[in-house]
Amino acid sequence: MRALTTLALAAAFLSATHAETLELVLQDGHEGYTGTEDFMMYAPSSVAFVNYGRTSSLASGINRWGEHYCSIVRFDVRSIPAGSKVLGAKLLLYHHSEDFPRRALTVDVHELTAANADWSEGAGDGTRTPTPGAPCWAYRKYDTDEWAGSGGARKPDVDFSTKWVSQAEAAPETTAWLEFALPASAVQRWIDAPKTNAGLHLWPSMAAEKGDIVYLSSSEAEDQEHHPKLVLTLASSARLVSSLNRARATRAISRASERCTEVSGYALPYGPPPETKARLGRVRRALAELARTLAETQTVGDAVLGQVSSQADRHVRELNRIIADLPRDRARHWNETNGLPTDFALGIESPMVKVFRRDAPFEGEFRKTVRISLARNEHEGAQIVIVPVDVDLEGVTWEITGLDGSGLSASVAPVGYVRSVRPHPAKLPDPSHWWPDPLLSFLKSFEVPRREVQPLWLDVYASAEAPAGITRGQLTVRAENAQPKMIGIEVTVFDFAVPVEQHLRTIWGMSESNFGKYYGDDYDEDLAWEYFNLFLDHRLAVADLYRTKPTGEKGADSVYHLASTEALKRLRARGSGWWNVGYVLAPKWALQEARGFGADTYEAYLDTCVEMFREEVARVQAAGWPADRLGIYFLDETSDFEALAKAAEVMKRAFPDIPLMTTGYDRSYGLGDGAVAKWMDIWVPLTPRYHEDRSQIIEGRKLGKQVWWYICVGPRDRGALNWFVQYPAIRARLLMGVAARKYAPDGFLYYRVAGWNNNDEPISDGPYTNWDPHYHQTLPDGDGMLICAGPEGPLSTIRLENIRDGLEDYEYYWLLDDLLAEARARQLSGRAAAIVQRAGELQDIPEELLKSIVEYGESPEALLSQREKVARAIEQLQRIVEAD
Repeated sequence: MRALTTLALAAAFLSATHAETLELVLQDGHEGYTGTEDFMMYAPSSVAFVNYGRTSSLASGINRWGEHYCSIVRFDVRSIPAGSKVLGAKLLLYHHSEDFPRRALTVDVHELTAANADWSEGAGDGTRTPTPGAPCWAYRKYDTDEWAGSGGARKPDVDFSTKWVSQAEAAPETTAWLEFALPASAVQRWIDAPKTNAGLHLWPSMAAEKGDIVYLSSSEAEDQEHHPKLVLTLASSARLVSSLNRARATRAISRASERCTEVSGYALPYGPPPETKARLGRVRRALAELARTLAETQTVGDAVLGQVSSQADRHVRELNRIIADLPRDRARHWNETNGLPTDFALGIESPMVKVFRRDAPFEGEFRKTVRISLARNEHEGAQIVIVPVDVDLEGVTWEITGLDGSGLSASVAPVGYVRSVRPHPAKLPDPSHWWPDPLLSFLKSFEVPRREVQPLWLDVYASAEAPAGITRGQLTVRAENAQPKMIGIEVTVFDFAVPVEQHLRTIWGMSESNFGKYYGDDYDEDLAWEYFNLFLDHRLAVADLYRTKPTGEKGADSVYHLASTEALKRLRARGSGWWNVGYVLAPKWALQEARGFGADTYEAYLDTCVEMFREEVARVQAAGWPADRLGIYFLDETSDFEALAKAAEVMKRAFPDIPLMTTGYDRSYGLGDGAVAKWMDIWVPLTPRYHEDRSQIIEGRKLGKQVWWYICVGPRDRGALNWFVQYPAIRARLLMGVAARKYAPDGFLYYRVAGWNNNDEPISDGPYTNWDPHYHQTLPDGDGMLICAGPEGPLSTIRLENIRDGLEDYEYYWLLDDLLAEARARQLSGRAAAIVQRAGELQDIPEELLKSIVEYGESPEALLSQREKVARAIEQLQRIVEAD
């Protein structure tokens, strides 16, 4: 879906029809056409002001929850000469859902009225922030102009005309093209008087039941072949043919020129090397000459069109090669400037940026030294990127020297790649099918061909004994067929320690049955603790969210290696911040025979839970686990509030001092007289709902209630703070760090860390792996999967590393608050008082870093700059407090 512009038209002549006619196919992406505008509107009040101009579907009808959608589509026909005769017209829309509609559904197409003509589709992707001037359910232009009649432009003869209607039937649960015959006279009018082209309204007027909905591919759909089509039959003439050919040729040149501008702008920040500048100059001059020649040509026949299109395409291919070669040209220039052989070079990239091995150019820097800053008890990383220049590198290995004996430890792991299976539905830039994700710590060497790069993930840890100040080391990268290259490592240790205690409480879904199925009899207590230690090293609480049988029995208890007082003490010593006593199922699950509870009634099941949980509570108490770090989890995402209240009452009477937690869709947060509000202690809404309900949440906290937040398969709009494989790496860090700081949830919940259903064996090779990154059905890649199985134990991911970095950022703010409270309690004056005042200004998150959960920056430099300011303020406050 794109803004209107002067368009190139795709003209394909029909060899089997009369020579006096031609068929014209208007479809975004087909032979240069970019003139489709389309958008979806969604009725619920929470999204009635939200623009869906850039989503991949045009939904129309009633969804399974009873909510209404409708859609609008328009094709620009301004490049067809006025007076051209339209003989026939049809609209084709691809219905892509295999689940809906639930019954055969007739879809109606009406023409929008002139009163609604003044709209443009907008750039919204469903992010729940209104887009000024963009259409939505409530407005034609948010928030100044409403639709002429009603929300969704659904009022007959006011919003859309009933003079004619075209219909097509969508078969139930079947993907297919829907074909709508349009009046030739309507399209003729659009050509002769373009301002009358208001667009087409899509709505199944027969929709009455939940599930009466069609999901049609929009012009933003990933598969270009499924974009909306307008197919016209026109009376042929020499004038028309020449005009269409000129439009196509002009568009081909324009497309190439736009690409040239894009490539030039892309290269500019790097100070493009001489060869890149020269190549860009040659393409720019050739395109200017091609445009001049076309302008001087009186009649554009098929031969001229073919020559222009061929040359323009050739220039686009050259521009694509220039982009692909830019990292190599930059690497060559760097090495030559520094007197190094040009076999390969070493670049640097932030751990908050995903580096593609191929298909997208490396955008990092070339420097002699990588700089890392961190506190004691903290990890921080960087990526060292190997860029081949003159040779295909073979047998690449690496070595770190110079950091020994400094309280620092460093490790290096090649970044692994997974093939995209289910890219995110809110389409993001998708430069490659291969996405960086697992860290292949078992891999000891690899190859890197030219035109590819390979990042090494450098992780540095400062122990509690690490001295403050700067320590220098070196990373050496060797290849069997190239000379070694070195890059300096400069580590700055701040003069304070990140607490071992996890101050942002978390709970995660982790099951030993998932871990163990890949290792057979080799999965013993030592291997189990490799998994547990991975989570502890990343500041994640170790406990299972869905622990239905805390009995300590293998095959029944999901974390059976932790069902002992000794194990619980070990977790607490490592700072694990939450323990889930158990999970209470909903009635429909609890009474299933396969669950093995042997209960005929829900009351009997709850009694069984009480007895199991009593034994677990005894173990927990014997381990000295703090009461405010315990919970019992209930009825995942339920709307059965009667069962939720019943279960909560039973558990609260049995365990009055243990908090009860739910992701149920109750929104009372402890307010009101409802039974759920009375018995429940901790609510866990999805992050957007938390954001919407903050006023109620604040009031609920005054009553002693807690509210955590969570993510899962949602939110999943383009701007969501989530950590799918195709999302920018920095989002995981922002969510767990500055977003948690700004909105102060009492904790964070995530439902699964190892959803490996589609994998049969551990990762054993790389950097390209055979690991399937999607967990279940239509869930996006990476959802429910934060770690991978390696040949000898768990493998971290780029996403997990950024989660830890965010949690450590959160701890910086906890330290800042703690020290400020202590400093403010003392009557300070002079310079000390000024330091306290400046430090206090850092407690608020800058809006340019994060304004809301859908408005934030993605600059690693900005985040690290703010982190440095907080760190230096902590050091100053610490000295003031210790000196007083």
